[in-house]
Amino acid sequence: MLSLWTFFDSINAQDSISQRLGIQFSYHPYDFFSGLHYEREKGNHQHQMLVSVGVNSTFFQRRCYPQFGYQYGFHLIKNKHFQAGPFVRILSSMRKIDKHATHGMSFNEDLFLGAYFGTGMKHRLRLSIGIGPSAEHNWSVLANKYQAYWSWNYIGEISYAYAL
Repeated sequence: MLSLWTFFDSINAQDSISQRLGIQFSYHPYDFFSGLHYEREKGNHQHQMLVSVGVNSTFFQRRCYPQFGYQYGFHLIKNKHFQAGPFVRILSSMRKIDKHATHGMSFNEDLFLGAYFGTGMKHRLRLSIGIGPSAEHNWSVLANKYQAYWSWNYIGEISYAYAL
């Protein structure tokens, strides 16, 4: 009877919800991004909300370059010391290209498929890599409308999160 209770307690412990706040630093081919993320984990499922800014554009070029995103990850390997698995990330960002033009905005949407490798439970350090399509929307003076330009993009990221 005692082993049956231990079994059910271990199932409930794996399904407990943990939440973390963290910082991340990521490399995209067009800028470095630094920001904050909130993650919620239940069992092997992990959800993240990301807010960051493009470092080169925002601080050196003085053009605010915010980025917002959502990531879903699934732990294929999860124990006290190591986590690894695939993720899907959707990012959206915008920046002012020309301060004097009425349509001087550039909008980017990215979709990444990748893998992450992490260590730790209370203090979690993680490396992530991914690749996927990217759409950039710029104003075309000739067409007198926004036009999309598609390309492939990649991401490399290091992040730190602390369990609440």
